[in-house]
Amino acid sequence: MRFKQHLTPLPDLCSSRGRIHLLILLGLTALCSPVSMVALEGKALAVKAPIHLIESVNLRSGPGPGFERVGGISRGTSPTFNCWVEGTRIGNNNVWFNVTVGYAGVTGYYSSYFDDSHYATNSQIRSKYRIPHCTGTSETIAGAKGAIAWMSARVGSRSLNGASFTAVYRAYLSAGVDITAGLPDQPANNSPDSFWAAAGDRRHPKDRSPPRGALLFFRSTASQPGHVGIATDSTHMISTSDRPTAGIHVERTWTYHPGRYLGWANPSIAGISQSKGSG
Repeated sequence: MRFKQHLTPLPDLCSSRGRIHLLILLGLTALCSPVSMVALEGKALAVKAPIHLIESVNLRSGPGPGFERVGGISRGTSPTFNCWVEGTRIGNNNVWFNVTVGYAGVTGYYSSYFDDSHYATNSQIRSKYRIPHCTGTSETIAGAKGAIAWMSARVGSRSLNGASFTAVYRAYLSAGVDITAGLPDQPANNSPDSFWAAAGDRRHPKDRSPPRGALLFFRSTASQPGHVGIATDSTHMISTSDRPTAGIHVERTWTYHPGRYLGWANPSIAGISQSKGSG
């Protein structure tokens, strides 16, 4: 969730003067045409949303300033929006848009903090602007590879039966990520319930397109989060449970009490992992 105000209104970019300026700058031929949607590599839909940059920004290979710079976006530009994802928090906003800019079709990420979009909750990005959450992308949750490896090496172990949160906590800790960072309780006192309650805008309720490494939450019979696993891909998870299958195991996500699925969340405040690059 984010709330931001922009003090200076943008000029009318679809006036003849503004359109000519941007066509020269970006080589776009349909900047001010009616909203259209086209297929993007079979993963998402590209959207001409009424969103413009209020500052010139770097375009990154991933959702954070630590990613490699792949280009730039000039102030006033309205790029083609592919999808959005959570990334490094800039100001009061952790939403990054994946966009395509210019006739060369450069694709990358920029922080929504630097545009004139307005939404009270992340779910409004889809309802208001028709921009979907990124799915099937190459982004990986920080520490996911190590955490999944830790769990996979213990498949069949029943030592953590009934302690699903402890299992994912230890798995991520082995990869150098403390998923309890920022939570009010000590690690030993945390649970799926306390994590879900404190996760805030890192939660994606009912979203069935989790990235690899996301924490998947299921409610117990008491209607509170009672089980958590780690997504190994968009349709499978690894977790520990005393039923219906004992021990650490991989299973199809949507066959595990499908009616009790609450959604997924980034396991840490850091969110999406970052690669080396310019600042």
